[in-house]
Amino acid sequence: MIVFLILICEKRYKLYEYQFITISKILNQNKKFDFIFIKGDLNQEEEFIYCNNTKILTAKCGDDYHSLPSKVYHGMKYIMQTFENVEGIFKTDDDIIITNPEMFLHNIYTRRNNDYFGLKWARCRNNDNTYKGMVYPVIRPYMGGLGYYVSKKSIDIILNNKTIYDNHFFEDICTYYVLFTNNIKCTDVRKLARIMWASTPEDIIKRLNEIKSDS
Repeated sequence: MIVFLILICEKRYKLYEYQFITISKILNQNKKFDFIFIKGDLNQEEEFIYCNNTKILTAKCGDDYHSLPSKVYHGMKYIMQTFENVEGIFKTDDDIIITNPEMFLHNIYTRRNNDYFGLKWARCRNNDNTYKGMVYPVIRPYMGGLGYYVSKKSIDIILNNKTIYDNHFFEDICTYYVLFTNNIKCTDVRKLARIMWASTPEDIIKRLNEIKSDS
């Protein structure tokens, strides 16, 4: 099974609504895939609170942009503790648009034996490859946060690096750094660029309203 880990936040709830409707329709009880959403709440006592109806996992971490690495870590930890027969996780965000669901799932499932793939970005934003003293090896391309897949082997490595995920800013570069330093190579899948992309919150909300008006 491949599990989609979709990062959301409380402030952008309508984007979650759109993704819940569209991802549910895309997967349509496909037993090869499942999905959960994750948001953060530093004030809750439990490490994880999961609502089956909404498929929202609330983790004990921040819910802002700086907390994305910690969200990714907690989401992967929960999935590996809870789901059975996980082959890998596809991490993505609440602002994606998928234009060809069949091709999208095919490209992910047929490459599931790769340890790490997605859409490559060439270097860190604003040419700044340092954060809290960490110098990221950004000369080499990394998988952008729009969407990337990690195998069970890669997930095991990620879960052994909690300190890095708790203390770094860019979740996609953080994942690349952890895997690169553990000899996991990334594979660029250009086809994904033609069937998924990041949109604006305004466009997502417009699409959500159109869906609601048609139902």
